[in-house]
Amino acid sequence: MKVDKAVGFIEKGAILKTKVKLIDPPEEMIPLKWQVKHKLKLLEINGVNIALTGLADLASKDIRDLKKLLKTIKLQLNSKDIIHNSQKIQKGKKSNQKKIIEIKATRGHSRLLAFFSEKNEIIICTHTYWKTSSNKKQQNREFDKAANLYQQYLKHYKKNK
Repeated sequence: MKVDKAVGFIEKGAILKTKVKLIDPPEEMIPLKWQVKHKLKLLEINGVNIALTGLADLASKDIRDLKKLLKTIKLQLNSKDIIHNSQKIQKGKKSNQKKIIEIKATRGHSRLLAFFSEKNEIIICTHTYWKTSSNKKQQNREFDKAANLYQQYLKHYKKNK
């Protein structure tokens, strides 16, 4: 239940204090030279970086799908548009998910969820998940997790302005 702990949900009757931090992705995975129009950050909550863990896990399990996902990220980082390719990057559909974007691997099954900061940074907030056409419930759960992480991010950064 690391995700739940990270976003400060109630667990066993106690509310966990949330520490939110944005970190740079590893240079060997997402080079700075890719970050032309948008910067990329990874969301870390209470010392847990779900996105980095997910990317590392994908690298060990399916390097081809990771490369496809990174290709989509590279194209988005170099685009002046908010959404470079609506087939590869889509916004959430439910009202609480409108700020969340889903980044899809080019001809792959992996997905990452992210959002844009006020500074036009793309902030990856969740681990990768494997999308299948028959599993809409999982996709909705992942979007809901990302929406909760986005709310934690907003609370932290509005409080610290």
